[in-house]
Amino acid sequence: MKSAYQILRRPVITEKAWLSRKTRTRWCSRWRRAATKTEITEAVQSIFKVKVLSVRTANYPGKERRRGSFAGYRPDWKKAYVRLKAGEKDAGVRAESRKSFSSSSRRLFSEAGGDEAWLTS
Repeated sequence: MKSAYQILRRPVITEKAWLSRKTRTRWCSRWRRAATKTEITEAVQSIFKVKVLSVRTANYPGKERRRGSFAGYRPDWKKAYVRLKAGEKDAGVRAESRKSFSSSSRRLFSEAGGDEAWLTS
């Protein structure tokens, strides 16, 4: 079994994943393709010192990329939604991005009960 830092790749930074993290204490990230739900649970608990309620995973095939007449594939990857237990603080996940958001994103974020002041800083 690999260590927790070897199976965690990086967070998935999309509007959907970000709003899910803010409203439902879910964290979305990319993991090593061979990682199991049990390994993901143990890794999150050991790295971020939080209790995990459930893990949902999805496997994605790599896309074909072309450079002229040469074709290749990006690597396959796994995405996992990790749901924290009630009362757990999302301490391990920092603010992923402070880039400007569209007005529709601001509206969705404020409807979800988020602090819009964070978006402008």
